[in-house]
Amino acid sequence: MTHSQTETLSSEQLWASEGLTAVLQRAFDSGDAGRIQAVLGDVVRIKGVTYVAKEVGMSRQALYKALREEGNPSFALVLKVLRALNVEVGVRDGGRLEGQISGRPGA
Repeated sequence: MTHSQTETLSSEQLWASEGLTAVLQRAFDSGDAGRIQAVLGDVVRIKGVTYVAKEVGMSRQALYKALREEGNPSFALVLKVLRALNVEVGVRDGGRLEGQISGRPGA
């Protein structure tokens, strides 16, 4: 999904009733890496690229490049950016793997 296909975020939307976490959660729930990257880029621009770049230890230009539509940020960078935004990443059971993993203890 290209950036133009994602929802456009404004600072008002980010800080409105649903907030930053809900916007990012919807992107992650989509399972679409392009959408996650686009939304994360929007959030970084709204929060301040200079601030986030400093927090993740890279230049503004490098951060812009990594998060643009043609960019390919590493998983490590995504985690650093989320930490800089004070967002925690979690994992939840989607119910699809239950009973499918062989070699697990007690199986």
